[in-house]
Formats: sequence, C-alpha cells, structure tokens
Amino acid sequence: MTSTMHCRLLQRHLLSKGVTTVCDMGAVQDSADAWDTLEKVYMPAADEGTLPVRLMAMVPLPTWRKLHDWVLSRGKSHPGGRLHWGGLKDFADGSLGSRTALMHQPYTDDSSSRGVRLTPKGNLQEMVTAADKTGLQIALHAIGDRANDEVAALYRALPPVTRGNIMNSTSNAAVRHHRVEHAQHLSGPQALEALREAGVVAVTNPLHLLTDIDIIEARLGKGRAKPGLAFPSKALLQAGVAVAFGSDWPVMPAEPLATMHTAVNSDNLTLPSGALWGPGASVSPEEALRAHTVGGAIACNLESEVGVLRPGMRADFSIFQHNLLETLTGDLSAVPEVTATFVDGQCSFGCSTFPLAPSHAPSATPSVEPSPTPSMAPSTAHRTAPSAQS
Repeated sequence: MTSTMHCRLLQRHLLSKGVTTVCDMGAVQDSADAWDTLEKVYMPAADEGTLPVRLMAMVPLPTWRKLHDWVLSRGKSHPGGRLHWGGLKDFADGSLGSRTALMHQPYTDDSSSRGVRLTPKGNLQEMVTAADKTGLQIALHAIGDRANDEVAALYRALPPVTRGNIMNSTSNAAVRHHRVEHAQHLSGPQALEALREAGVVAVTNPLHLLTDIDIIEARLGKGRAKPGLAFPSKALLQAGVAVAFGSDWPVMPAEPLATMHTAVNSDNLTLPSGALWGPGASVSPEEALRAHTVGGAIACNLESEVGVLRPGMRADFSIFQHNLLETLTGDLSAVPEVTATFVDGQCSFGCSTFPLAPSHAPSATPSVEPSPTPSMAPSTAHRTAPSAQS
C-alpha cells in the first residue's frame, strides 16, 4: 500500500469518528520524513482535490527557515482550502511513564531523576524567537511542571499577538496562536496565570489520564498527583486559557467522543489506592464540546473558517444519533455514534442515511477552487505522528 493510499484510508476512518479537521504534527524526529509527507503526499492530494478532511500539516521547528520560504512562495494554505501549513513542532521534555517529563522536584519513585530536557533551553529559545518573528506558529511539547513553566516563559517573552480569553472571541479574524502540547503537569496557580498571559492554546489529551491514572501517584506523590496540577483542563479553562482537546493518535485512539466523555467524567476515575481522582477535574459537556470544536479550530489557526456553525464559516459538521450533550455524563456506551460527517457542505461519511440535494452529495473529485462564501464548521480532533507524542 502506498503512502497516499494509507493516508486516505486513515482520513476516511477519522470521518467515521466525526472528525472534520486533523492536525498532523509530522515526524518531528525525522525532518525529511515530515517534509516528504507534506510535499509528496498531502500536496498532490490537495492538487487533485482528494483530501477527505481538512488538514493542518506541521513540520519540525529546526526547519523553520524552509517553512518560512515555503510560506513566502505559497501562503499558508492550498487554494482548495483543505490543506494548511505554517506550524512548527518541537519537544521541551519527555513523558511521565518513562520518567522523562521535566519536573521541578525528583520523581517520588526515583529520587535520582527530575526528567529530561530534550531540546537545550538556549537552542529552543533561539529557534522560537526566530520563528516567531517570521509569523509562523509554534507548538511545544511540555508534560512536566518545569517544562511547562519554561515553555510559558519562552512564549511570554515574545511580542504579544493576542491576549484575553480567545475561546470566547466572536471575531472571524484569525491570529497565530502558539501552542503547548499536553500541558499535563503544572507547578501551581502561577503557571496557569503565565499560560494565560502568554496567550497560548493548551492542547490537552484527556484520554492519557486513563493510562496514567495507574502510575501518577507512584511517580509524583499525592501532592503533585491531583486535579489542578495534573491533567488540568478544568483549571486551565477556569484561568482563562484557551484549551483544545487532542487525541494524540496513534499513541492513543482517535476517539473524540471518548475523549470528551473522559474529560466530563474524570472526577469519577479511580486511583490504585481506591480514591477518586476528583473533585475538581471534570469539565462540563459544553466545555468538552467547545474544546473539541472551537478550541481545535483556534489551535490550528483556522477559527476564521471552522469551529462554529454560523454564516460565513465553512460547512464542516457531524451528525449524531442523539443529543451528544445529554449523553456525555452517562456511561460511555450511551454516547451516540456518528451518523454522518460533512466537509465543505458535502457529505463525506454516512451519506446513505440522508436524502441529499445534488450540491451536498459526495463528489468523486471535489473542486479545488476556494469557496467564495464559506459557511460553517466544527473542527473536531487532532492526529499526531507516532514520533510527535502530542
């Protein structure tokens, strides 16, 4: 199977999950592979009009000069409106499971380790500062509390491009929003304030709590393994930080409904000690849906095109069997399945369910011309490459 065929199969799978927009973080540890995917897989598909979902393709931060030249010659999106670029990814640290997440204090179950800084601090600062000056978006992986503090400080030192709670903006004007991938462990209230002041988007991954719940107290102790400091989606929202939910696929399943369900019900998850993870961790169904639609659009710098259903936006949306907001607080089995998914107003999944006007029927070769009057759209999930971990 060719890379192009594999790509299309994966995207068709995502459509069945209600996903209309994907953020591919690229093979961060292999710059050539990331660029090959953009140039030899995504671009030809966009030229042919065969991308089934909207796609934001990122490349490694060390290649920021190449991306800057690419943007100067091509802009930040393909004329067809399905393929976008302009984002750069890098790592500040590792993961909790491997004890490589960079922490201020030693790990409880390994006093010799405080984690690993994967990119030298000076190098990261130099690249971030230079890339920001060119108008490119930056996404930095940060899991440990020290890594998140250092990344927030890097972003706060940059000239501001936006301030305030961008999740509640009614403007259609997109600005670039730098990202913190995971923001999984924070040092305290000052970290929340630093992220808010930096104007970043925290891309959190609620499904990771399902696997880390078994090790988090052993790794960090009860003082650090608690809501507000660990898996802090609710605390971030309360502090006015823009939050987007991501799947971290294929590290975790590409299941936006399960992601939202976990975020809504995380208070009730059980630690190995038998204690509940909550209270103070669960978000509301409305907050979860907003993080996977409006938040996802903002994280991709596409909030002027997708993320909400209103005139002037692209018609990307999913249809469910029942009211999603009324079922997220119950058992996961009660969450409705996706009935149909539309991209650019055209049915892309579940099309046999509805009698469709010709203009909304699936097209074998969708037009690559930009829509003169784009309509409405939620962007629902992120895909990441195995090496991206974000």
